[in-house]
Amino acid sequence: LTLNTLYRITFDLVTIQQGKLEVYLGFPNSDIRTISTTGKHAFDIVAEGNTTLYLKPVNDLGLPFIGSIDNVSVKEIIQTA
Repeated sequence: LTLNTLYRITFDLVTIQQGKLEVYLGFPNSDIRTISTTGKHAFDIVAEGNTTLYLKPVNDLGLPFIGSIDNVSVKEIIQTA
């Protein structure tokens, strides 16, 4: 992954019993997406801060994330003029 590059992040949130999942690419300046529903999810995010993909479980109303994800993909989006 390269800083300041646009990527499409896709994954399936297969199950979620409680909590939420945060998705971001880079820290501390990344665009953070919070997911609380099952299904296929896709986001276009610029890598900022660093080049680490985070799928971070978070508490919701004091309850920790319990769920499963699958089919994670990260692909660079080539922008043409």
